[in-house]
Amino acid sequence: MTQLFLNFVIAAVATFFLSRFIVPFCFKNLPIPVHIFPTIHILLIISIFLSSFWFLHHLVVINEKEETPLDAKREAARILALEALRQGTSLSVAVSKLPKQTKVYQAAKELLNNSTRYQEQVAAAEKALNSTNEIMDKSLRDYLNKVAELGRYKPAYVSYAIDLIGNGDLTHRERIVVDLLNNHVNSFRNDTQVDIRFWLTDFTKHFTNFVD
Repeated sequence: MTQLFLNFVIAAVATFFLSRFIVPFCFKNLPIPVHIFPTIHILLIISIFLSSFWFLHHLVVINEKEETPLDAKREAARILALEALRQGTSLSVAVSKLPKQTKVYQAAKELLNNSTRYQEQVAAAEKALNSTNEIMDKSLRDYLNKVAELGRYKPAYVSYAIDLIGNGDLTHRERIVVDLLNNHVNSFRNDTQVDIRFWLTDFTKHFTNFVD
């Protein structure tokens, strides 16, 4: 609304100046009948005002489309990095749980070989293990997507985002994920591809049996 009002004022000032000084001078020597000159003058004033207003409005719209502020790009990178951190942390928790849940499931299956009364324990252990695997797969896919998106930003924007997050109040687990994220974004930028096995190995190496 403020910009529209400003455009209105500028267009009005331009119209006044043109109609007061330029138009009379241009039409001074033209053979225009006196009785229709006021009508022509009014139409010209309206045309000048509308043209000026449209031009200013169109210019503002073009500038808004063409110009993407630096802060907006940094903020977009920060949001992506935060989402990657969230997905990476979820992945790390699943990786930490997996060895213990696998042992519990295997132990329950051995007990089931001796007695059918352990059927419920096996079913519960299998359900928990499957749930963790599903969370790990989904978190890994989402993490990889966010890394790929971040890798398309300029290094300065990514460094800004990761440094800002790294200077925040993070847990020990989250700080490790931030370091991995930084390495993975740089790796993607250099290779322009996602190395799923290598990056999952990174998480497994750092978070297997990890204790918060």
